[in-house]
Amino acid sequence: MKKIDINIENNNINIKLILKEEDWTNILKKVNNDLINKLELKGFRKGKIPIEIAKKHISQEQIWNKGVDEIINSNYDKIIEEFKKHNVISGPKLEVRKITNDEVEINFSGVLFPNIKLGNFDDLKIKYQNEKVTSDDIKKELKKMDNFLIDKKEILDKNYQIKKDDIVIIDFNGKVDGKEFEGGSAKDHELKIGSNSFIGDFENQLINLKVGDSKNINVKFPETYPVKNLSNKNAVFGVKINKVFQEEKLSDKKLTEKLEKIGIKSIEEFHKKIEKMLSERNIQEANDNFFSKFLDEVKKLEKTNIEIPIELIEQELEKEFENFKDRLKQQGMQVKDYFAMLGTDEDNFKKTNLKSNVKNKIENSLIYSKLLKDFKIEISKDDLEKEYNKISKDQNIKVEDVKKEIPEETIRNSLVYQKLINTLINKLK
Repeated sequence: MKKIDINIENNNINIKLILKEEDWTNILKKVNNDLINKLELKGFRKGKIPIEIAKKHISQEQIWNKGVDEIINSNYDKIIEEFKKHNVISGPKLEVRKITNDEVEINFSGVLFPNIKLGNFDDLKIKYQNEKVTSDDIKKELKKMDNFLIDKKEILDKNYQIKKDDIVIIDFNGKVDGKEFEGGSAKDHELKIGSNSFIGDFENQLINLKVGDSKNINVKFPETYPVKNLSNKNAVFGVKINKVFQEEKLSDKKLTEKLEKIGIKSIEEFHKKIEKMLSERNIQEANDNFFSKFLDEVKKLEKTNIEIPIELIEQELEKEFENFKDRLKQQGMQVKDYFAMLGTDEDNFKKTNLKSNVKNKIENSLIYSKLLKDFKIEISKDDLEKEYNKISKDQNIKVEDVKKEIPEETIRNSLVYQKLINTLINKLK
């Protein structure tokens, strides 16, 4: 027997899926046979293990877990459709509430889209400012593209002494307290002298060395260095100079040849592409600034009311905290050490440092969704195809390749956002 109960209360939806008797026992028999057939034991051929022996190597928990997976896979699409029907904003969250050999009860929970009321924003005065691209902007962007516009010429003179702005290829091996540390060694590492890529005056100590020279470089990790066991420690790097290069600006002829290899026919076309890229970036910044101001003003309106379900705040707060912990790990820090340094704990940190930002992000997202619904903003298949063709033409690559590189959902979201911005600009004129 299979039973589905749907319960909606306040801002929550719970879909309870219950399987009893043959509906459940048949699934258990099937997954048990699957596990036996896939079991591998030394001395037996796969699929030929005697049942009594196989049973000893398959736990009841394994059978139940596999059975639950079968139920979820066969019912998930129906659950999602039901969630869409009831305008669920978060979920489904799955919980196995009861499981025996005779019965299983699985609950799918979610948070419904809350009630949102926006005040009348017709009279808001929000100026849309899109900066035009100037020749100086293009020059600055070209300056950032030095790696593309500059060639490297190897210095073959064995008596040449390294100078600032030279590029060196080095091997290095760092030690702290006489012991090597993670990330402290590399072979054939490229380093520009004066780039301040390495700590302290590491790079300055390479000046005047020659190809083939070796030297011990003494530096001190700063007290604020994110890896705790290295901060404020003295280090010695054994360095060997393998090669030295100098940068030289490409001639127009060489630059043209380089551009032709990536499908750009001339320097003029290259500059136009940069101008277009900067123009699109300015539009994106203008859109974001305009919408950010709009959101701030709408929230201030007297009749604006946004009810955020507590469950939604808690879910998003937990996601934000997990992201925060990941960022700390990437910097070589443990959460407990960080909290000890701040003199706080997890609950207080979430409340003080994360909750306000999470609440604001949820409010913005809810307003955005309501605006899309109220203005009936949709993107057609033709709109998508036009955008794919536009990107194909701009980048000089086949439409099929663009579709492989950029998912339809990414294009759709971008077009929806632009359409909303255009709608708001026209409405607030």
